Amino acid sequence: MRIVFFSFLFLFIAELSVIILPESVLASVALPLFAFSAVWYLSGRLNMSVLAGVYGGVSAALLSLVPGGFPEHISVFFAVVAWYAFMRAVADRRPRGVALISFIEVLVFYFVMLAWYAFSHVSLFFALIIIALGTALIFFNSVTTVCELGMRLRLRLFAFSLGVSVIMAELFFVFSRLPLHIANIDFLLFFVYYIVWDATTRYFSSRFTKRALIINILLLFLGFSTVLAFVRWLPSL
Repeated sequence: MRIVFFSFLFLFIAELSVIILPESVLASVALPLFAFSAVWYLSGRLNMSVLAGVYGGVSAALLSLVPGGFPEHISVFFAVVAWYAFMRAVADRRPRGVALISFIEVLVFYFVMLAWYAFSHVSLFFALIIIALGTALIFFNSVTTVCELGMRLRLRLFAFSLGVSVIMAELFFVFSRLPLHIANIDFLLFFVYYIVWDATTRYFSSRFTKRALIINILLLFLGFSTVLAFVRWLPSL
């Protein structure tokens, strides 16, 4: 019952932001704070609560990009469905389910930043800072959700997360220069993120093997090959 109630509140805040206060920063503030508080109330775990807060912020940012009318309400609907799935995974103590929603966060997060950078004239420096910060938050907290780590390993993971965030910011800079649609760049960034995330969770859970490394490299190559083989290259500006 609590999950349904919190999902209804998420829907209410999102619809309020797109119907009544479309130009307000209400959603940008209210959705992250509400999402963080709701998951903290349910689980009492900081890592899951941070992931929820980032999800709220990413949802608010996405809604700000969607054209008004029917597409906006469809976006709200899917955001609420994913939020319900996130809350259910938290309540049922299924860390893999929480991690799955974090992948959706990453995919939407990179797409939003690419769209802002391409169409809203956001400065490259600001975009890279947000990319690095968001990646570090999602990466660190999603890995600690799946892996039970002591303080020493958490500190090591934190340092590693900062390194990953820098790498993803650099790739964002490089890929954004390619004559590709932002959706294609989004998937390229996500492939790299997922492969690094999977290798990291295996390493910190003592399941990292040469076979897993080879499979990850093959998956990365397959993902890049698929995207680059079927995209329509945009003319150089």
